[in-house]
Amino acid sequence: MSAFERKRVFILGAGFSKPSKMPDAAELTDLLLDVEFMRADQQFQQWVSSLRERINHLHQLDHPGEENRISIEQVFEFAAFDIEWCLLQQQEATATVGETWGARGRSIKKRLAVMERILFEVLIDAQEKHSLGAAPLVNFADALRVSDAVLTFNYDTLLERALAARRKKWSSGFDVEPGGDVTVLKLHGSLDWLICHRDKTIGSVLFEINPGSIEWHEVEEEQRHHWEKNFVLSRTPDLAAARAAARWDPLLETNKSPWPGLAGLGPHKPLHRVIGSCVVWRKALHALREADEIYVIGWSASPYDTMARFHFASVLNLRETRPRRVVIVDPKVCEQIKSYRSIFGDVEPIAQCAERVDWDSLLGRLQ
Repeated sequence: MSAFERKRVFILGAGFSKPSKMPDAAELTDLLLDVEFMRADQQFQQWVSSLRERINHLHQLDHPGEENRISIEQVFEFAAFDIEWCLLQQQEATATVGETWGARGRSIKKRLAVMERILFEVLIDAQEKHSLGAAPLVNFADALRVSDAVLTFNYDTLLERALAARRKKWSSGFDVEPGGDVTVLKLHGSLDWLICHRDKTIGSVLFEINPGSIEWHEVEEEQRHHWEKNFVLSRTPDLAAARAAARWDPLLETNKSPWPGLAGLGPHKPLHRVIGSCVVWRKALHALREADEIYVIGWSASPYDTMARFHFASVLNLRETRPRRVVIVDPKVCEQIKSYRSIFGDVEPIAQCAERVDWDSLLGRLQ
């Protein structure tokens, strides 16, 4: 098999987008809390401040003197424990005037849901503030070839823009799309995806649920009506259209407007709520099963991606033969080598940032 015939899979994480100045998980914490609506919520700000102090305390116990940048994923993870604590305290509560423990827990949960909605606009703002700019992103797109599959956890559409700039066709793996040279599988959703009412779609419909495919006996009738009959996944023409269609309003009910096609935050992302995720994940695992070469770029395989770690490892362990090559490109690859090996087996570590990689040399484009 020649180098050009090998099936290649690329797995991209947040580190891949850093040259384009997209915010990381720690920066997102500050950006989301600084949105005017959240900044005005003093009660919630006080709770977040308390949460930061407690998370930092735990971090200092294990890493004395080391700075801990609180990621938005940590906020959602530890918030779940505070919500559970409030519900526990409610068991012993007596009739009182004012906010109850249960109400406090529900209030935290509601505000977290608001943050997930605001995430959509914050990320669009971040992408619009920075041009494609970084030559490394365009160079990477230029090095991709027909039949390559890219599995990405990033919400931004920078890779798609880079491919278009290099006049390369791409698709997201949905059957309704025309085939592309490169398949870009967005495992956590995309900024240009919206979950829309089927009668009010924005852009092109990518996927709709088969009414006979879901076991509704455990779902309330209202939810059944909401998802089965009314909503589809669509792709907007551009991010401006996505922003306009899903403009967040704290007074607007969720089921009255398009919902961003993002998986959300925290360690247990409800991927099933992003209509069409089934197709993306099925094709991603199939690509890994067939891959001759795997390149992992800027993906830290963190505990917040445990679902991906588990299913990637499961697929690779079921293969009859190992991939010819698994390359990990990340400045901290040596610190996390055990985690990568638990998923991929033997790996070739390259302790560099994505922007410093010579893609022609690494991918053998000049062979």
